[in-house]
Amino acid sequence: MVVRERRRFAAVAVLLLPAVVLAAETADLDALAKSLDGRQLAEVQARAEKLPRSVERDSIWVTAVIVDKGAEAGVALANTLAPSEKESSSVLAGAAFRCLRLREYGAAQKVMRVVMEREPSLKRQAVRTPASR
Repeated sequence: MVVRERRRFAAVAVLLLPAVVLAAETADLDALAKSLDGRQLAEVQARAEKLPRSVERDSIWVTAVIVDKGAEAGVALANTLAPSEKESSSVLAGAAFRCLRLREYGAAQKVMRVVMEREPSLKRQAVRTPASR
């Protein structure tokens, strides 16, 4: 009887472990985002490096670098963090939106230009309005 209960506990633990790990990572990312919102840029850059790699972590980290050192430094960091150009573009797009939230409009504009240059589907196209038809 004791053996069955231990197996049952082990099975439940194995099923719940990913959820517990995910909750811990989400809490760390939430704290990192709050530090960014508080413009604690040095703290964000130091703590981000220690967290598991994800697009969200990278976009928070890149945003801190953009606000602290400029858009060019942020783009360079995104290119080193992301394994592919597509993922780097995702990181930069997230960073651009975070820059808007921080009211860093010039930085957001520069970063979005880089994203738009990389993504052909985002390039400007002529928009037809009802008046132009």
